[in-house]
Amino acid sequence: MCKQLFLALLSLVVSSCTVIDYSHIARPPIPKDLWEYHYVEQGRVYQVCSQYGMFPEACMEWGKGDEKCHIWLPLEAPKWMIDHEEAHCMGYNHLGEQHE
Repeated sequence: MCKQLFLALLSLVVSSCTVIDYSHIARPPIPKDLWEYHYVEQGRVYQVCSQYGMFPEACMEWGKGDEKCHIWLPLEAPKWMIDHEEAHCMGYNHLGEQHE
């Protein structure tokens, strides 16, 4: 029991997931027909997304030479994770972020 509690707390500490600030849109939304989903192994997610956080579970990229919003997710991403990255495509940042 203690080991499970410790591991749960550790995962919260090292997770780079943060809360979306829905109070304002940081940039214009990207149209949904330009959203491209990449469901890949977690190692590939880390390779692509590590520039955005220490221990990324997922991320979105845009402005990489096309007009698309690229959503990088692990193969069996839960709905909350998909929703979180889609919110970035809709123009929202993390709570407290003042930049892209």
